[in-house]
Amino acid sequence: MSWSVLENKGGVARSSCYRAQDLLNRSHEVWIYHQKPEKAQVYPAFPPPGAAELVPLPLNYDTVNLDKARELLISADLDVLAAIFSWESLLWFPGLLKGTGIPLLISERNRPDRINSKWNEYEHNLCLDAADLVHVLTPEYVDSYPHSLAERIRLLPNPAYLADVRVASRERKERHRLLSAGRFAESAKQFKLLLRAFALLCERFPKWDLVICGDGESLADYQVLASKLGLDGRVSFPGMVEDMPERYSNSDIFCIPSRVEGFPMVVLEAHCFALPVVGFAECSGTNEIVVHGENGYLAEEMTPECLAGYREKLMSDTGLRQRMGERGKEMLDRYAPEKIYDAWEAMLV
Repeated sequence: MSWSVLENKGGVARSSCYRAQDLLNRSHEVWIYHQKPEKAQVYPAFPPPGAAELVPLPLNYDTVNLDKARELLISADLDVLAAIFSWESLLWFPGLLKGTGIPLLISERNRPDRINSKWNEYEHNLCLDAADLVHVLTPEYVDSYPHSLAERIRLLPNPAYLADVRVASRERKERHRLLSAGRFAESAKQFKLLLRAFALLCERFPKWDLVICGDGESLADYQVLASKLGLDGRVSFPGMVEDMPERYSNSDIFCIPSRVEGFPMVVLEAHCFALPVVGFAECSGTNEIVVHGENGYLAEEMTPECLAGYREKLMSDTGLRQRMGERGKEMLDRYAPEKIYDAWEAMLV
C-alpha cells in the first residue's frame, strides 16, 4: 500500500514500486492500494510495474466508506497488507483489518520523532501497536519506539537499486558539477544553506556549477536567493527530471544539505554512480550511509561555512573525488538489492 503513489514522486512512491516489481519477479501477486488524488490524474507520478494492480481505496476524508474499503481488501484474499507510509491515514487500517485475518506490516519511512512532529504521537503509537510487524530503516531509530514493540520491529535499509550501473569517465571535463536533489521544502532539506555554501566557493572555482533537481513550495525562494547571491548562470533548477541517472553520471560531487532524512535514496544512487557525498553528521539516514573520510564527508556543523569547507576539499582534488567515489560504490554491498529483497520477502511471506 503506497498511499500517495499517484501524487508523489519521492522516495516512498519510488521504493514501493521497485519493491512491487521485485515481488512480481518472484512470482507473487501484488496490489498497490492508494488514495484518490485531489486533482484528476490518469498516470502515477512514479509508474508502478504494469503487472501490479492499482486499487483506489475510498478513504479520502470527504468520501470515507469503510465497508466498501473492507470489502475490497477481503475480496483480494491478501496474505499481508504492507503500509509503506507514515502519516495519519494509517488510522483507518487497524479498524479496517480487524476481524479480517489480514496481517498488517507498517513500514516506517522516517525517524519516529520526525513522524510524531507531523502527526499526533498517541495516534501514531496506537497504529504501531495494532501492527503485526513494524519495519524501520536504520538502527538509530529502533530505541525511539515503545518497548512493547521490540519483538515486532524489523530492521532493514533501502536497497541500492542502481548498484550495477556502469560509470562513465569524468576525466578532462571543461566544467564540473555539484549535484543535489530533493523536495523543495526548506524546513527539512535546507537548500538555502546549500546555495550560501556554494556562494562562498564560486569565485575560487569558476569552472564549477551547481544543479539542484526537484520541485516544491520553496522553489521561488531559492531562485530569488540564488540571484541575490550573484549565482545567476552558475546555479540551475531543472525541476523533477526524468534523466537522473544521466545527471549523476555527468556530475562530480553529490551534496545533501538536509537537516533530517529517513533513508535518503539519492545518497545511495549517488554512490551507485561513484560520486563522493557531502552531508551533515547530525542528519539521520545520511549519517548511516556516508562514512566520514571514506565515501564522503559529514560536516560537523550545519552552517554554510562548514559545508563549504568539506566541499572545497573535494572540488580542489580530482584524485580524492575519484578515490572516495570508488569507495562509495564498493561499500554498496551493504545495500545489495538481492539481499534486502530476500529479507523483505521473508517479512511478508
